[in-house]
Amino acid sequence: MKYKVPKEFLYSKEHEWIKINDETALTGVTDYAQHKLGEITYVEFTRRVNDQLKQFEEYAIINTQKSSEPVYSPASGLIEELNESILEDPTVIHEDPYGSGWFARLRLQSFEEERANLMSSEEYKEYIKKLEETSQ
Repeated sequence: MKYKVPKEFLYSKEHEWIKINDETALTGVTDYAQHKLGEITYVEFTRRVNDQLKQFEEYAIINTQKSSEPVYSPASGLIEELNESILEDPTVIHEDPYGSGWFARLRLQSFEEERANLMSSEEYKEYIKKLEETSQ
């Protein structure tokens, strides 16, 4: 598979990832998503630090030369931090989508109940494989 899908992350059908670290988590868009979007021209956050998010609620928009795509939160929680560096240099999302290209740090709430709505790395790999097959 040509897309990176780290084992320790969970994934949404909208191509966001979440990496859990006790009560907090980092979120962002997957390698598959950044490839499919094409060149990202800029990112805007539609929510702010200390805003409360529900699972799958929009909190950012990725703008490319061709489209604008929403970014959804893979879990409910309080936004503790937004990665301002991707506003200044969105190319980092292409270069390191699972590292320095992260979008938000959340303080999780009721994540154990929401985990069932996400995919493991193996499930996500199968999901994007099927998407690739149907788009050909």
